[in-house]
Amino acid sequence: MSTRVITQCLAGLCLLFASAGVWAHCDGNHTGDHPHCTGGGTSGGDPDPVFTAESLNPYIEPVDSYSLDPGDVIVYREATVDLSQFAGTWESGGTCDHGIRTGTLSTRPKSSQLPDIAVLQFGFRSVLESGKEAHHVLIMEGQFDEPNNWPPSATDPETTLTLDYWEYAAENKKGQREDCAGASPSVPDPSGPWTVTVTRKP
Repeated sequence: MSTRVITQCLAGLCLLFASAGVWAHCDGNHTGDHPHCTGGGTSGGDPDPVFTAESLNPYIEPVDSYSLDPGDVIVYREATVDLSQFAGTWESGGTCDHGIRTGTLSTRPKSSQLPDIAVLQFGFRSVLESGKEAHHVLIMEGQFDEPNNWPPSATDPETTLTLDYWEYAAENKKGQREDCAGASPSVPDPSGPWTVTVTRKP
């Protein structure tokens, strides 16, 4: 396994479990009018611009954003994603497929230190090996075609994310012990790359 894969898995999983609670939180596990769940981001003032994310590979039904939070993370609620390309493996050895799911999607740079690395994150609910339902998160990584144009500007409104790595797992440790999880077999994954286009609306 390459150094990049090890780094991504470790860093990705840390982010995965830190961020999954946010998606569960926004999926209805709280009360109140939270800006990052209802639109408007965290900065207040003028409304956030609206962005559309869509893709044929993997299939992402075109969906409009509801917030730019906290300025470089574009979040989309009620996104529908076909996860059939990312089949996981039960700990007991069986295989599984999360199929088509609807949940919360985000697109963003990996970090302020790694702004050229594009990250797609998708939180959704799916079943465990036990048959119980749990919150899951898919994380994909790759590159922006225009790293200096994120989020897409009014003068250059379209940016593409080209993704070549993925992993997903359940949100909590108990779920992970019986989880239909998975990870890209290599970087780049021979099944990819996958592209997602993000367009700023006028």
